[in-house]
Amino acid sequence: MSTAKPKFTRSWRHSLTDYVTALAWSADGQWLGMASAAGEVALHRQGSADLKPLRQADGESMNALGFSADSQL
Repeated sequence: MSTAKPKFTRSWRHSLTDYVTALAWSADGQWLGMASAAGEVALHRQGSADLKPLRQADGESMNALGFSADSQL
């Protein structure tokens, strides 16, 4: 019998309309940006269950994301 414990615990879950093409953490570690092959872009704030949509899916893939050094943009 194994006594191994999981290394991670799921704390948040969300689905985009298509597969994820890009992920980026803000420099301050508070925001996770995500983009999909359908073109949507959304932000998730660390410790929150909310997802903030920034761009709706339009069928044009979004393939790269980035934050400014001060995490404002």
